[in-house]
Amino acid sequence: MTDSATVDSVYEAMLGETAESADDSRSDEGAVSPDEALFNASSQVKAIAHDGGRPDFATVAPWINEWARSDPEGLFAMYQDIKSSGGNRWLADYIEEHLAKVWGRSDPEAALQVAETLTNWRDRESFTRNILTGMSQHSPVEALEVLHQRPELDIGTRRDVAYDIYQNWAMKAPADAFAHASAHANLADRSTIMTNLARMYGESNPMQAYEWAAALEDPYEQRHALVYTIRGITRIDYDLARETLDKVQSETGDAVLVNMIKFQILEELSLYNQQEAYSFMQEVGPSAGRTQAIERLSAHWGRREPLQTLAWSLALSDEKERNSAVVGTLMSWSEVDAAATLDYIVDKPELDIPVAVTAEVVAEWSKTEPVKALEFFLENVSDLPEELADTKTTLFSNLLLHDPDVARKLMEDNASTISQDPVWEPAIIQWIAHAPHQISEVLDFVEDAQLGATLTGAIATGWTAVDPAGASQWINSLDDGDAKENAIAAMLAQTAYTYPEESFEMAFQVKNNRARLGFLQDMVSEVARSNPDQAYEMLKHPALSDAERSHLESELQIYHPRR
Repeated sequence: MTDSATVDSVYEAMLGETAESADDSRSDEGAVSPDEALFNASSQVKAIAHDGGRPDFATVAPWINEWARSDPEGLFAMYQDIKSSGGNRWLADYIEEHLAKVWGRSDPEAALQVAETLTNWRDRESFTRNILTGMSQHSPVEALEVLHQRPELDIGTRRDVAYDIYQNWAMKAPADAFAHASAHANLADRSTIMTNLARMYGESNPMQAYEWAAALEDPYEQRHALVYTIRGITRIDYDLARETLDKVQSETGDAVLVNMIKFQILEELSLYNQQEAYSFMQEVGPSAGRTQAIERLSAHWGRREPLQTLAWSLALSDEKERNSAVVGTLMSWSEVDAAATLDYIVDKPELDIPVAVTAEVVAEWSKTEPVKALEFFLENVSDLPEELADTKTTLFSNLLLHDPDVARKLMEDNASTISQDPVWEPAIIQWIAHAPHQISEVLDFVEDAQLGATLTGAIATGWTAVDPAGASQWINSLDDGDAKENAIAAMLAQTAYTYPEESFEMAFQVKNNRARLGFLQDMVSEVARSNPDQAYEMLKHPALSDAERSHLESELQIYHPRR
């Protein structure tokens, strides 16, 4: 649902723990009793439920894991309390995903019933998705059946869940997963599902995977299975992949199929074996597949041996391939040593490196040397394409994050130009997102720099995303006027969909009639998605004008008519 979906490798490792292994660990000598373990875990989670900032998930994971296994209903109640009280959103999202997957493995029926009690449709959909993903680790067929019984799920969500289920299945029984996908998956999704499964099968059991792919009756599915099975084999045994490619060539004589396989082998080698990729590339003629592989090869090789990769890139005869390889190498090199990359670009003006590439390298440098990077940018980079405005935002936000005093002086010295630059608004939003604990520094900076009332909207946007309760208190402390109006509008733009009922009262503080009606309609519509009766109750609010009430009721009647 949020960034917590990809928290870190520790989190994924914790999700992969099975209840059986956890139960075994309890039998170790000196282990605490189950009741004591549950009490300790729940106490630790409750202690941080309303803290600000992102929790340490390496520490949190064992507590959530224990509570989810031992008392899923209790952890669900904790999750609801955090959501309803405006507690730590990172912790709530973490609990949602982890609890749903653990519960989906142990008691999916109970978990699905509880998911139906969630009033916010986004929470309900995300919780259901994670239940099915957890369920698929033991009962993939049943998980798919439940998925097909949920037509209310967003089509993109349904597709993603199907991918997750089939991939979990393929880890244990790839042939069974492929056979089921071939017979049941939606035609539009089947190609992607089968591509992923074939690669996994090739990695886990190369010879069996090849025999299975070659025996498929459908010509289209057979070709795709062979191509991606051999790509999977390439990852674990390049020599075996070459032998299998030769076998396909001798048995089929299909030049198109052989070239498709070569492109995938080259693509895989470019990720994991750059030297072999360089040699193998000579066997692949000019094509889109070759160009893509060159981009990958230069990017991965460039991280380890940038100068050698650049020499190889500049020696390519095809201009398009040469330029692509040079850019890929520079970008990957900048992730390792941005300053050295920038020195190379400056020392090689004859290469005519695009300004967009230089700007991206400077942005990478700003992560470690924000002051020097911004100085270089202001002196040397001009005419930045509009589509790269985010790069400039990154430079300014990194400066604010690491040294707001320098940013303040920069504005004082360039009051007529930089202080009026629209980059400050998105930069401040990024600053808050990366360092919510620095909110006091943000407020001081905006006040000292006299950036004007519009920046309160940027503060509210960034602050609401990480701490809606704190943002609300700050907004209420502002004097009436444009600054407060901008802050309220910015907050409502986010909370209208996540906390519609709680935000309804705040919307009446918006003075602009059209903007106020827009927020009110968004909130009523959001509530109506899960509870139409409650949406109609909201129309009884005494602060609504007759015109607003009439408009909102007419909109509700279109999509949720009263019986």
